[in-house]
Amino acid sequence: MQVIATPGHTRTSVCYYMLPTNDNKNSIVWTGDTLFVGGCGRIIECDAEVMWNSLNKLASLPEQTLVYCGHDYTVENYEFALTIEPENEAVKQCLKRTKQAQKEARPTAPSTILQERLTNPFLRADAPELKNALHMPKASPVEVLSELRRRKDVF
Repeated sequence: MQVIATPGHTRTSVCYYMLPTNDNKNSIVWTGDTLFVGGCGRIIECDAEVMWNSLNKLASLPEQTLVYCGHDYTVENYEFALTIEPENEAVKQCLKRTKQAQKEARPTAPSTILQERLTNPFLRADAPELKNALHMPKASPVEVLSELRRRKDVF
């Protein structure tokens, strides 16, 4: 088990990362309030740059790493993502699968790092298509993350 410092939500936020074992082919990361399926935690005690750096630490984990988060805001997070990029097919499919899982009383987690890289707008704050959707084509990823978080806070 490795402890990864991920300040952003709070100054002392950490995530727990477990490498694959003989019994489990995938690594696992428990992200608490830093990274959610399709979202990230509120930026309370730090600034957007600190959160961006922490999110990038998590995004750099192997793509098949299973992501277990502290809360299930998955439907709301994907609905929010679609307000930014209404034509994002990957997000649409994840929202559809999540709603079906809820209907069948199945968990919506885990996700994977790859799924988060493809669908989580907070991990994609450096993506040109996301910047364009926000009308911020020249903005830094930190500025984009800050704007996303501002919008999500009132969503």
